[in-house]
Amino acid sequence: MRQVSATGDAQLRALYEEVRRHPVPPDEETAAVPDSPGARPSPVQVPLRVRTPHGELSMFSTMATFGAPADVTLSELAIELFYPLDDFTTKALRGLAGMPGGMPGHVRTGS
Repeated sequence: MRQVSATGDAQLRALYEEVRRHPVPPDEETAAVPDSPGARPSPVQVPLRVRTPHGELSMFSTMATFGAPADVTLSELAIELFYPLDDFTTKALRGLAGMPGGMPGHVRTGS
């Protein structure tokens, strides 16, 4: 919503309103973060959960924007980075990327 307010972009506002109308599955509303003992939902950290053929991946993101850009084109640039939220996601993503420490059977093939 911050970007919608900052830019005044009508298409971004329409997208926000469309996504906001999607229902949340009842079993997801109060679910704890998987594989994170004692983790509770937080207004600072909102998990992104994606169900994949490799299992449910849990991530959180950070957003970087330029507060006082010298170039007008940078004023609309936002960089979003996603990080694994639990050990399962870390291992699955490493396996998919073909990195050491990944899960067996999740190794990327081809180029």
